[in-house]
Amino acid sequence: MNRRQKTSFAGAVACLVTLFVLVIPVITIRGTQQPLGAYYASGPVGAGGIGFFALLGIVVFLSGERGSADPATVAGISLVLSLALILLAVLWFFSIGDTLLFSFSNQHSWLEWHPVAVIATGLVILAASGGYTAAVIE
Repeated sequence: MNRRQKTSFAGAVACLVTLFVLVIPVITIRGTQQPLGAYYASGPVGAGGIGFFALLGIVVFLSGERGSADPATVAGISLVLSLALILLAVLWFFSIGDTLLFSFSNQHSWLEWHPVAVIATGLVILAASGGYTAAVIE
């Protein structure tokens, strides 16, 4: 496995991890559907845009190595996609109101760090995208 294949695989895995981190509250929090819906809908496009870009990122990262797209094109698309994902995650983070965030019970206090974790996984996607681009340029 060469560097380009490794970074492509790492990018796809990072996108999967981002999706998993994004849905953790849906899986673990029960009985508070209305605040949870408002939590995910916060921001200009809500968390749905982040999830869409993460799903799209899986396809983009794997298409360069499967031969369905030119690796240089995939490198450019993955960079733009990862930057857009991070931008949406940061906008979502700043759009979640404190009243909404602290409306959950004390056992869900970890939720205040959830958007930060989504941003962190987005940074991993960006790092993989940068590594893939560097490997393609070589």
